[in-house]
Amino acid sequence: MWLCLSLDGRAVQCCGETIRCAEGTAGEKGRTRRQKLGCFSSGHAPSLPQFLFGCDVEAEESRYCSGRNRELCALGRGVVALVVVALVAVNGASALAQVKEGVEGGDAGEVGSSGEFGAQAVVRGEVASGGGVEPTQAVTVVEMSQRVQAAGELKGVMREVPGVRAVSIGATGAFSTLSLRGADAQHTRVLWDTVRLDGAGGQGFDLSTVPLSLLDRVEVYRGATPTWLGGGGLGGALRLVPVTADGSSVGGPTLGGAVGVGSWGYRSVQAQAAAPSFLGGGWLTSAGWTRSEGDFRYTLDETPLTVGDGREVRRQNGDVLQVHGMVQGDQAVAGGRLRVSAWGVERTGGVPGPAIQPTLHTRRTRTRLMTSVGWSTLDAASVPPGEVDRERDQVEVQITGSSERHRFTDRFGEIGLGRQVTDDWTHTTQFRLAAKRWLGTESRSVERDGAVALQSVVVLDGGQEWFVPSDALAVADTGRSSRQRLGLGLETPVHVRLPREMLLMFRPSVRVEGVWSRLEGLAYGGGVGGADSEGVRTDQVWPTFRLAGLLAKSSQKSSKKTSKWSLTASTTTGRRAPTLTELFGDRGFLVGDAALSPERATGVDLGWIYQMERSRWSFREEVRGFAMWTEDLIRYVRTSQFQAVPQNVSRARSYGAEMGIRLAWRDRGGMGYRGSGSRGGERILWSGSWTWMRAEDLTLDRVLPLTPVLRGYRRLEGVVFRSPEGELRVYGDAFYLGANFADAANLVRLDARTRFGAGIAVDWRCLQGTVSVEDIADSRGQDIVGFPLPGRSVFVRVGVDGCGE
Repeated sequence: MWLCLSLDGRAVQCCGETIRCAEGTAGEKGRTRRQKLGCFSSGHAPSLPQFLFGCDVEAEESRYCSGRNRELCALGRGVVALVVVALVAVNGASALAQVKEGVEGGDAGEVGSSGEFGAQAVVRGEVASGGGVEPTQAVTVVEMSQRVQAAGELKGVMREVPGVRAVSIGATGAFSTLSLRGADAQHTRVLWDTVRLDGAGGQGFDLSTVPLSLLDRVEVYRGATPTWLGGGGLGGALRLVPVTADGSSVGGPTLGGAVGVGSWGYRSVQAQAAAPSFLGGGWLTSAGWTRSEGDFRYTLDETPLTVGDGREVRRQNGDVLQVHGMVQGDQAVAGGRLRVSAWGVERTGGVPGPAIQPTLHTRRTRTRLMTSVGWSTLDAASVPPGEVDRERDQVEVQITGSSERHRFTDRFGEIGLGRQVTDDWTHTTQFRLAAKRWLGTESRSVERDGAVALQSVVVLDGGQEWFVPSDALAVADTGRSSRQRLGLGLETPVHVRLPREMLLMFRPSVRVEGVWSRLEGLAYGGGVGGADSEGVRTDQVWPTFRLAGLLAKSSQKSSKKTSKWSLTASTTTGRRAPTLTELFGDRGFLVGDAALSPERATGVDLGWIYQMERSRWSFREEVRGFAMWTEDLIRYVRTSQFQAVPQNVSRARSYGAEMGIRLAWRDRGGMGYRGSGSRGGERILWSGSWTWMRAEDLTLDRVLPLTPVLRGYRRLEGVVFRSPEGELRVYGDAFYLGANFADAANLVRLDARTRFGAGIAVDWRCLQGTVSVEDIADSRGQDIVGFPLPGRSVFVRVGVDGCGE
């Protein structure tokens, strides 16, 4: 059976077969209009990819699904896929009604869920996974409380994750973005818990604006975005999980704080307080101030072809000042948890420019404010950190409002784009409704082979964005842009119990998303495809899909050892809508194009995870192979000396392998030691990540810029002294980044570099002290496009935590 969509009654060729569809008539202004009601054929049985994506997507869409039919065709495929997944869910629910015993399966420990849904699912045994909310996906979780470092930013944390590169333009406080498996920075979805932070502005999210002190953990999903977190992304997702007030419900008020100093004028002050509230809740507040002069020395070589004529100069206009604050409350309400949070950060400083072209007067200021109210049936305080999203019945409701201000001042045109004094605002409102439920009405606990469990995951999210750019030096008035977004995701995880302690899991999912963008108040119509005084509008709707599977084996737990492994495979599609800047321009140097198509990607992933526990040591290994094909990539093409227009011109391909290893040896007894770095009594920890990747621009037949072939990180950490009062810990790490190119034409080569670091940390009662050294060998060098790096840097941090307990 095959379904074709059309707006007229002509014959359509599907899967190589010409089919004439049923037709109906309808009166319209005295005329008879033929309508296609449906198109079915039983003479050809298409495969699943053909059924979901079409027989020949490129040929069909270019010939038929064009113009006014394009969005209808995309929406039709999404509806068909939703129906397929819904039918699977209904059939699975009917099968479960015959099961008298319960269900065993899942991805994290023993779980019981019951309550207002009238159902209970018990999951025994553990599955080897990277954690997070998606056991079948490539994910790495970094616990921030376990990191030993005197000062740092998110770009430093990303070194520990395979397949990831944080691209920056210099030292502390410099603008930095995240690239996952060679994808563009715009392809990374950034979330504050479950709230999207990557908005309508146009460039990748700036990692340097997020203070590490506000984070409990960081989750990096590579290759796709889980359905529970929105789904549909291209490169993956970065989830920033903030610290919570849950722990403050036990005991009395607590106070904490820290001060830090370091190289190049680095200074920081941080304070935090937590207190219990009535009815099992708590409040947490945090605030901080950080400043860095960024005036390190580097070698300036104005004539690269002449050897030995470089001179050492001091970096100018590299100062950064940042302040941040957060207030969060957590309260038990109506059988769930009500969480209210507000946080803000402002960073201001200079834009120093590349080494050979320093800028002395260019400044940049970014301000972000966000308020969120959410309610969930899952009591986050009742489970350990990192396991909040285990498979159980759950409902979440969340409403968020945020504003971001970006001020950029370049009165003398130092960066090459002409004089600019911009003050851009982005206002966003978002909502999220999400639910997980085990399908079935009886309490069940399976102890036999052949048991089947089915779960339903539904996520509805959307929002409204207003982008209000302003340039005091612009000749024409600036148009105001707005965007509405609505997405619906559905996933049906299927758990099957197999012989010999084996578990089989399937996770088919589909998401349909629509984006409606509008430019208002346009002063002139050039460059945006026929705009007039009433503005221009562009509407886009598309479906995305993901099919993942997991085969796992878990041994029974004993007092001596456990071991488990899992094999995962997935295929996924993704889309990225053009930003408002790409659609409508900035009324200055960037000319928009409202006819841009969304960027598209298709990826595959195959992974192996092995975990082993012994009485005093543990081992974990993860090996993955991946490939991704992207089309209709948006690139700016220069049309004159000072203007550029975006076009869907590029195709790219990336493939590679990544590996992560963690080996730990711990004391006898393990628990009971004080110190945030104790990690349950671990005395020696060795970890590492390696990535080999080839990323190619198929349009230019060149290597994609800023995508090194090799990348690796190793870290050795150990406790040299430990007692019930505290511990003394030392660490050393090494980071290697292979050679890569800074430009699309592969003319500017960036040499490979290796950075070594070391540190020592003392945690005694409620006092902590840390000293860390970065780039011990003082290799310096340059980051992207000739931006110099600071070389050897020393940071010291002293703080107190929990002294009020």
